Amino acid sequence: MALSVALSHFGGPVALFNSRYAVQCFYIISGYLIAMILAEKYSGQYRLFYTNRAARIYVPYWFALLLTVTVCWAGNRGTVVELLQLWSNFDIVTCCYVISTNVLIFGQDWGLFLGWSADEQLYWTSKFYESKVAVWRFQAIPQAWTVSVELWFYLLAPLILRSNTATLVVLACCTFMMQIFANVAGLDRDPWNYRFFPFELTWFILGALAYRFGNWGIVKNALDRSPMLLPLILFIGAVALLLGWGRLSWIGALSWRASAINQPIGLFLLTALALPALFRFSSRNRWDRRVGDLSYPIYILHYTVIWVLGTWNLWPSLGYWRHVGLTLALSVLVAVAIEAPLDRWRQRRVAQLIDVPRR
Repeated sequence: MALSVALSHFGGPVALFNSRYAVQCFYIISGYLIAMILAEKYSGQYRLFYTNRAARIYVPYWFALLLTVTVCWAGNRGTVVELLQLWSNFDIVTCCYVISTNVLIFGQDWGLFLGWSADEQLYWTSKFYESKVAVWRFQAIPQAWTVSVELWFYLLAPLILRSNTATLVVLACCTFMMQIFANVAGLDRDPWNYRFFPFELTWFILGALAYRFGNWGIVKNALDRSPMLLPLILFIGAVALLLGWGRLSWIGALSWRASAINQPIGLFLLTALALPALFRFSSRNRWDRRVGDLSYPIYILHYTVIWVLGTWNLWPSLGYWRHVGLTLALSVLVAVAIEAPLDRWRQRRVAQLIDVPRR
């Protein structure tokens, strides 16, 4: 899914999967993951949860931010250069917004509901693409707006996920109905269709419900009795579904699009239903976890690669495959040199909490 987003920005002839749906499916996966670790790993330990998640998100992000600013400044290219050219025209509110969102990530998604002009400074707009200056261009890592959406969910997750299943179902239905009412009122285009957190909360909760579904007696027994076969079948099926989506008409027929919100509900439901088995598969296959470790670096670094290759035009004969290769190489470097030691430190913190008796 991270590669699908990167490929869409590279502009090459190959697209693994619709990048918008990839983002929304990842919201579902994130909801499942956070529900799982809050229940099984950080039970009641919310301070540890927040600090460990912050380390997981911010350390690689700050590395990518430093690298991006350096590359853009050296090559005189990218949103950083545009930002510096406009800086003298910013008022104090705009300056604070730009600095805080680039450093802390929070609020980057708001930039998709803002416009900017020298006269009005920041102003609200329902169509950011018609703004005089699009505020998302004030971000050094513009795709990180999805990370901001994730962070809002992380903040709310300990509060929301302590609710019983019936409450979660009601909340998911309410946020889903909010999308329908907004679409009927005319808010049926970008950024409202997948960038507005209150609406996307539906998919996070769907992922959390998938986790509870996987722990349901009948489902859990079925997964326990087939520790590899069923997860393997669903893993292969999920990969085939993603690669075939939009290419094979019979798969597209499964989409069950909700016309009121123009969302492929069938795809999202299939994603959620497959997650319990897919997580079982991943937990038993080290190579799958290693591949998964590349997803965040791929996501936050691929725009940096675009600006590097756009400035210095390295390996032009390789076409857009050079973007893919350099992104993967940088992602492996970040995963090995930054994320792996960071993850060991995070796991030690959890282990210390478990080993030391509470007083």
